[in-house]
Amino acid sequence: MPEPLMTSIRMYGCLHTIRKERGLSSVAEVSIPEQGRTGRDLARELDLPLEKIEGVFIDHRVYGLDRLIPPGADVAFVPTGVPGPHRYMLGIYAAGRTAGGSDREHEAAAPSCRKASLDLNRLTCIDLNQPLLEGFRRFISSWLYRGEKFTLLVDPGPLSTIPHLVKEMRRLGVERLDHILLTHIHIDHAGGTGALLREFPEARVICHPEGVRHLVAPAKLWEGSRKVLGKLLTDVYGEILPVPADKIWFKDIIGETGVRAFLTPGHAQHHLCFLLEDLLFAGEVAGVRSEVPEGIYIRPATPPRFELEVALDSLDRMIALAPRTMVFAHHGLADDAVDHLQIARRQLLLWVQGVAETASVDESKREEALFRWLLERDEIYRNIHQLPPDIHARERIFLGNTLRGMSEYVESLPAEERRALSDG
Repeated sequence: MPEPLMTSIRMYGCLHTIRKERGLSSVAEVSIPEQGRTGRDLARELDLPLEKIEGVFIDHRVYGLDRLIPPGADVAFVPTGVPGPHRYMLGIYAAGRTAGGSDREHEAAAPSCRKASLDLNRLTCIDLNQPLLEGFRRFISSWLYRGEKFTLLVDPGPLSTIPHLVKEMRRLGVERLDHILLTHIHIDHAGGTGALLREFPEARVICHPEGVRHLVAPAKLWEGSRKVLGKLLTDVYGEILPVPADKIWFKDIIGETGVRAFLTPGHAQHHLCFLLEDLLFAGEVAGVRSEVPEGIYIRPATPPRFELEVALDSLDRMIALAPRTMVFAHHGLADDAVDHLQIARRQLLLWVQGVAETASVDESKREEALFRWLLERDEIYRNIHQLPPDIHARERIFLGNTLRGMSEYVESLPAEERRALSDG
């Protein structure tokens, strides 16, 4: 039986301080067998307080403490509350490399150890189900956050569900709404904004600068929605009411809320993400998520006009922020946010390769060919078979939309680049 390998575990911030107070180095050597050990198990062996550990970085990616760590991996424990930019400074993210540095340098850089101040009990998901559309449940959602001094709502959804949204907000005791944050202006996210302002006229709308004019005068947005989505879907969602020009603008820092807005084109050119403390309102920057009994289900959402490099850049910038949790517009709250963002990044690269490899298939059979290609190679997308039948059917329909966006991108590439993609 082979001897377990010794693996170095690095510690930062107050974890470094705890080790120093014990007369120990901030780098510990631990024994890890072939089958691996969890971060939680190693933290207990090192007598580190679990409540002060946010996660474990394994080979430059962040995971929860129950992730198995293989022997010989590059591993670091990170304390709770370390802000994203500081993680970059510590060398946890450095263009895929781990920076060096002495214990003294780490000690000087390390912030005080603290728990993240955001109270997720103040966050509420309001589902905006569409019973007339198969599988459109636990899909469209609006997120309400009630802080001590402000209340904000992310993505009010389409006009058709505004009555339900307002009813739920009133039931939750919302009397004043300070900010409406739009991740993008697609009709299922922002179509009801003008109607919601009639209920909460004191609210101010934060929107991508390129999207503002389309909501102030939504005729072209409505026309484009009808063209892309079709009459049936847009009739179910309802029309787009205009937003008064003096109520909508873009700001990268939203009032006194502490919320920061980031331009994240990819799913749409006018896409934004919002960071509140260590919670990322991600919109569709990482695609679409659904709950499954085991594992994770995510898939890209890349309608035309899709540009791979632009989408990857947006994901990389969100990864660098190192949020702790994230909200998917479609759908739900996910822990291990960076892990989910990394999955989304890998999927974009893999799916573009799949689109290139199946490009020569007859157009009538191409979507099915891509579906089977993905089932063989994407272990995350393979979990589509765990979805309920109606949601499975919905997801198969949206695969065509993603295929169209990626196909246009692949076709726009020079011949040599297309060949390189299809050759893997």
